[in-house]
Amino acid sequence: MKFSLVVPTIGRPAELQRFIDHLHLQGGDRVDLRELELIVVDQSGKRDTGELLAQQQAEFTIRHLPMTGRGASRARNYGWSFAQGEFITFPDDDSHYPAGFLERVLHCFDDPEVTAISATVEFMGKADAKAGRITRQNVLHRCIEAALFARRAPLGDLRYDERMGVGCETPWNSDEGPDLLLRMMERGLRLEYHPELVIHHPNPMQTLDEQLQQRNFKYCRGRGYLFRKHHFPPMAVAMNLCRSLGGSLIMALRLRPYWSRYYWNAFVGKCQGFMGGKAAPPQLLTSPLSSLNTPAEVENSLAE
Repeated sequence: MKFSLVVPTIGRPAELQRFIDHLHLQGGDRVDLRELELIVVDQSGKRDTGELLAQQQAEFTIRHLPMTGRGASRARNYGWSFAQGEFITFPDDDSHYPAGFLERVLHCFDDPEVTAISATVEFMGKADAKAGRITRQNVLHRCIEAALFARRAPLGDLRYDERMGVGCETPWNSDEGPDLLLRMMERGLRLEYHPELVIHHPNPMQTLDEQLQQRNFKYCRGRGYLFRKHHFPPMAVAMNLCRSLGGSLIMALRLRPYWSRYYWNAFVGKCQGFMGGKAAPPQLLTSPLSSLNTPAEVENSLAE
């Protein structure tokens, strides 16, 4: 098996179908569709996703994994335990790849020293325009969870921290991707950034409403927690906070109240995340399958 694609989803069958449709376009000289496995971790508690997947006629393997509970990181870890591919990735259910994308990803791994790469995702954050090595200094501008591709074997027991990410039970609803990459770096693994590889994704900021304000606030609490967890330099943290606070003041002077509040929420969220992370417990792995390494171990655990 060449690629394992672990997709967490909660009740978005139309978007998931679009992802599957574009997965059919990934065959090429180096990518055999029969060597792809799509692992859909379904947290919806409904039948829609299972029925959709049962209707598919695909050359690649499709596995439907219903699970209780919520949390993107928890779902990724659960699906990770079933993965058999040489490479693993965690696309969003509302994203999709352009034709031939996975073939281009494989070219980035021609250097055997490269353990993981990060591509870019449309409309997701302020991506760095320059390719190169991912380091502690630039990881925040060179990592989006849905654009991470890695050799599975060198990662060993590394998993997403389930205290972080969308839908988790803590206040820290983001930055589980940079957290994972920072822990990869601590093990001496080499990570590369390829902004020329672009994954399609809808614009999450098309509607300027209260939901966007709350999402921004929750994401920024995750950013503040990341600063605390990985001991970012005080000056770097202060500069990041000042940018958010300054943005709020500038937008207020320009009589743009929505954006003034948006940047203020970012400032407050980062402060809360940083202070709340002071007494945080060790990394959380709640999935009973998180420590399993082989398909046989997984199947045996399910049978118990």
